[in-house]
Amino acid sequence: MVIVVHIPHHSLTWPMPRPLSRLRVLVRKCTEATRFLRHTGSKQFGLPEVKRGLVAACGALFRGPRVLPRAVAVRLLLTGDAIGPDAALRYGMLDAVSEPGRAVTDAVTLAARIAANSPAAVSATLRAIHAATAELDSQGWLATDRAVTEAETSPDHNEGIDAFFEKRAARWSPLP
Repeated sequence: MVIVVHIPHHSLTWPMPRPLSRLRVLVRKCTEATRFLRHTGSKQFGLPEVKRGLVAACGALFRGPRVLPRAVAVRLLLTGDAIGPDAALRYGMLDAVSEPGRAVTDAVTLAARIAANSPAAVSATLRAIHAATAELDSQGWLATDRAVTEAETSPDHNEGIDAFFEKRAARWSPLP
């Protein structure tokens, strides 16, 4: 389970779930630089899109190399392999790995530590982090859109999806 913590008077423009006392906890798969990730259990983190003839279109093409060492991000993106929570922690993808059953408690504890700080300072810090990455994200989304379009026009696109649903190995076409 991945827990992302938001504090009501510190957040920017992200949608919020109903309050959990003074804190709000939102479960999400994707990460952003302004959020804290906690993980518990034996789940793996991976981007299997290339195994299906697809391109990772979730921001991983440009955020992955920012969060992970570039070589690790490229390996995960090109092989479709996954890493476990300990490796994700070691590479800086997570800020902590919680013991089973403690992810929410640990996330709420972290949120309380943040909530104890100046709302103005925390909000300004979050805005600065977002502003510093927004232009890079904009360029990253454009590059991702080009890659998705290129992959979607390849015969491999349909072959990968068909192979997945038919539970067989894909028969990829050679590059021109």
